[in-house]
Amino acid sequence: MDYLTTYARGAAPSLLVISRYLAAAGSSGQTSEQLQRALQPRPMIKEVAPRASLLGPALRIGEHLGLFEQDKAGGEQSWRLRTTAAGKSRTSNAREDDRAFYARVFGALNARALADVEANDLSDLALGIIWFCQRDPLVPLNTAWDGETETVVKSAGIRSNAIFNAAQWLAFRRWAVHLGVATLTERNSKNSYISADCTRAIEPILSSMPVRARADTWISHLLATLPVLGHPRLLRVLPVPPTEPDVISGSLAFALLKLERRGKVQLVPAADASNTMVLRVANTITRIGEIRVLEASTA
Repeated sequence: MDYLTTYARGAAPSLLVISRYLAAAGSSGQTSEQLQRALQPRPMIKEVAPRASLLGPALRIGEHLGLFEQDKAGGEQSWRLRTTAAGKSRTSNAREDDRAFYARVFGALNARALADVEANDLSDLALGIIWFCQRDPLVPLNTAWDGETETVVKSAGIRSNAIFNAAQWLAFRRWAVHLGVATLTERNSKNSYISADCTRAIEPILSSMPVRARADTWISHLLATLPVLGHPRLLRVLPVPPTEPDVISGSLAFALLKLERRGKVQLVPAADASNTMVLRVANTITRIGEIRVLEASTA
């Protein structure tokens, strides 16, 4: 699935808007034309075919992620929410609702990742996130497709099959921020930077994580749920894999340390070397033997 090329017009906010509208439509669903009339009124925008607008790509992405489904009965195609997505499209708190929806989208992307890689069909977005989450979170990239950013992407070996120009870079960083694996920082009016930080992606699943477990068990559970954060099988698809596969580094290590500072988890130091997980952020190494969940998100 080419999220960043063929379907680059689709985006996470588009999925959210469509999801809310289909939830209101109920089981009868809506055709593409009905959705376009409601979400892209003719007086407000130039009339285009659904496939050429934001709507068509977003519907296909939602279908690929298992959020939407088509009903082709009766000769007219209609769209509706899949059962697994229904009932979670609205809450009383719009802000919480947005976060919960994007967490569900990220969960759907992760749910496909391991099967897709075995079928040699990993999406460009998933590959980009796998690479990005292994980056040093203390070394941000310019949001502009400048010489430095392009050089970093090229040296990572993913330019040919994930991010190869400014348009794909723009699409990727929008997805990364909405899915909770990146943060944006503005240094001045002309320059902004994007850093690998998956803290927001991990927080929503803390309630489903073991309350107390050995560090290796806890992290294995986490990567089984969110494999694009660094599952060993997915790291092997990177053209330039990590040089220390047994060390938790990059965004994941940074997020765990950040969650501990926030009082969400406790990283218990290892009592001995036999049951030790090593977290590395830049030149700082932390050895832990156990992870405890202290406060789970209610989002």
